[in-house]
Amino acid sequence: MGDKLIRVVIVSYNTCELLRNCLSLLYASTVVDKLTFTVVDNGSADASVAMVEREYPEVTLVHSSENLGFGRANNIALEGMHEPYALLVNSDTFVQPDTLEKLYRYMESNKDVGIAGPKTLNQDGSVQASCRRFPSMAQAAVHGFLHKIAPRNRFSRAYRMEDMDHEATLDVDWVSGLCMMIRAQTAKALGGFDPEYFFYVEDVDLCKRAHMDGWRVVFCGEASVVHLGGASGGYHSPKMISEFHKSMLAYYRKHGKQKWLFPFVWVGVQIRKAVVLWVNQFQRHNSSVN
Repeated sequence: MGDKLIRVVIVSYNTCELLRNCLSLLYASTVVDKLTFTVVDNGSADASVAMVEREYPEVTLVHSSENLGFGRANNIALEGMHEPYALLVNSDTFVQPDTLEKLYRYMESNKDVGIAGPKTLNQDGSVQASCRRFPSMAQAAVHGFLHKIAPRNRFSRAYRMEDMDHEATLDVDWVSGLCMMIRAQTAKALGGFDPEYFFYVEDVDLCKRAHMDGWRVVFCGEASVVHLGGASGGYHSPKMISEFHKSMLAYYRKHGKQKWLFPFVWVGVQIRKAVVLWVNQFQRHNSSVN
């Protein structure tokens, strides 16, 4: 085990076929002989557990009887790791064969980098925003309310870093947890993800704390993955919408500089949640009618 360099961690919830495809591509990695694999199943009701046990018996499988959430599940997989790096990757992500090697070599050459993420692509090859800035109050407010109806507004474009060169490698505020490599030393120093976040924003919080602890966070445009998004089901469900807004509030409560504004932020987040729930219900109704 001493020659293993990267612990690949996949948190899965009812994504059997995608998990199979994800593992298959990871096993095609150019550094597969340097990898260990841990799959944390978050109480799936499908055949995910049986598939891993049957087709990938060498994978460390953690089967939870309940959905622990993204951060807590990853934390379990990171416990006691002896590999110098971990790659955290969603089951609906397709990792290119040389991506792990490129991320590893970059971080090996830059010892002050605690977290690195690859360029993320949609299935059609277009760029998916997977690195962003920590938003100002103005950006957060305008992006939160306008992005769905006016996605090209300047506040959203600035927050999502849409005008940056996505072929470049550069320091950023945060990278998405859908695929990130984290140094074991960094994960240990930060204590992993904050379990207060059940789903969403835990990656923003992790990168924020990494910066505060003196680590760099880097976007590596030379490495790439394809991400489907929302494959665990319920991405637009009322529960997930509520969890997202709950996480937004948790983040502001923890990192917001102007604590006295929290009551106003709370009201704004509740209004946004109500609007999003109404829009989603309206869209579902129109789909069923059509």
